[in-house]
Amino acid sequence: MKNVFFLLLLWFFPAQSCFSQILDSFSSKTDFLAGHWYGDTANFTVEGGELVTKGSGNEIAAIFRKTHLQDIENWAFKLQLDFNPSSANFFDFILLSDFPNLSSANAYILRFGGTEDELTFYQLVNGKEQKIQSWAKGILNQNHSAISIKISKNEFHTWSFMMDTSTAGSQWLPLARFSYDVHFESIFTGFSVKSTTTRWGKHKVDYVSVQGKKRHNFFLPKITSIQKIADEKLLFVFNYNFSTDSLSNENFFFAKKSRSKHIGKAI
Repeated sequence: MKNVFFLLLLWFFPAQSCFSQILDSFSSKTDFLAGHWYGDTANFTVEGGELVTKGSGNEIAAIFRKTHLQDIENWAFKLQLDFNPSSANFFDFILLSDFPNLSSANAYILRFGGTEDELTFYQLVNGKEQKIQSWAKGILNQNHSAISIKISKNEFHTWSFMMDTSTAGSQWLPLARFSYDVHFESIFTGFSVKSTTTRWGKHKVDYVSVQGKKRHNFFLPKITSIQKIADEKLLFVFNYNFSTDSLSNENFFFAKKSRSKHIGKAI
């Protein structure tokens, strides 16, 4: 009988519990390319101390950054759009995501643009969009928009959104305050752009801040089902998504179980 192997893949975080944050002002292109951000990095660059999109066709591009945070409570960033958005050209700020691919992720995103030139808060459930609320209809109906955003969420899952369109950044206006529970473990934050050929280079981001607590425990995926798909191959289904960069030999080893089977143990 052929030996059958299977692997228990593990995503884990060091034991820490203090307050922490991500802060990126995109002051250096070298820092941006150092590996903190990944995904469609070829569609983003750093110019003049800002994150700027770049591309050559009609496409969607997204970049992600691992937060290493839990109980995230505050987000802030500045966005400049040098065009009038539409359903074919808009910008998404990814607040929380459990996977670095929005087509299959559970996530919360704030969209700038769309058919109503507004700001819209969406939940993604396995990649499917569910609209929660929208505000400021028509505010992006112009060829140049500069908006600073602050978002907070407390321990009771009460969300608060604030916006500032002033040059000095001193005229904050409340957009909304409401309760909405988060039902998944977030690992990533980031940006996603849907753009046509002529709009690349006209999205600019600066002063990104994400604040929360450093992770203080381990989050282990659990196997919900196992299927044999071929000789010496088993398909494992886990209870939540985890990053593909955990698929390495450093995250598991083989321990002999019997003459015909081997069990993969997590480390």
